[in-house]
Amino acid sequence: MKRATLLFFLFTVAPSLLSGQGRFLWKGINPAELPRLSAFLNRFTSLGFCHIPEGGLGEEEMVRFGLLYNYRFHRERFGRCKSRRCPHGELAMDSSQVTRTLEENFGIHFHRHRSLPDSHPPLFYDGKRYHFPRPPKEQGYGIVVTGGEALSPERLLLRGTLYGEDDPSRAILADFSGVLRLRADGSLSLESLSTVRRPERFRSRNTP
Repeated sequence: MKRATLLFFLFTVAPSLLSGQGRFLWKGINPAELPRLSAFLNRFTSLGFCHIPEGGLGEEEMVRFGLLYNYRFHRERFGRCKSRRCPHGELAMDSSQVTRTLEENFGIHFHRHRSLPDSHPPLFYDGKRYHFPRPPKEQGYGIVVTGGEALSPERLLLRGTLYGEDDPSRAILADFSGVLRLRADGSLSLESLSTVRRPERFRSRNTP
């Protein structure tokens, strides 16, 4: 029902009432969905993942995303190292949580788990769980969605700007475009995300 309602707005009410009007530039997207769409994209940019090609991230970056996402948003999924010395770090998480996270955010079924000693942070896989040290805080970015359009009943294109998450002035650093897929159950998955950094002289303050 939720998906049917959204699609009704996408292709009937929204185009006739909102396209080309107001501050946001919409084409077939209901602006009432803006908070949900923005929050979904911010899952990626807040972790520093601001460029995700259409084919998806590489395997190492997929695993890193799964771990960093859970570390930031779902600390309850982590356990502590039970070894006396903890040679691979004090944190541990079941690989099934990485699989779950990638399915929820990208719509893919990932099972190619392995140790990644050169990752940041280095990751050790024991066949069931990942072990790693506490990761350093990544530079995160907030987003302001300024427009978008429905490419099809299942695909949405969003455009907007990025700013440093810790910057109170919210100075625009880059422009982004992202393609999201609306799944049958009403949830979202990311197809691609691209950013173009603005030259410093063209940066300005976001005014959402």
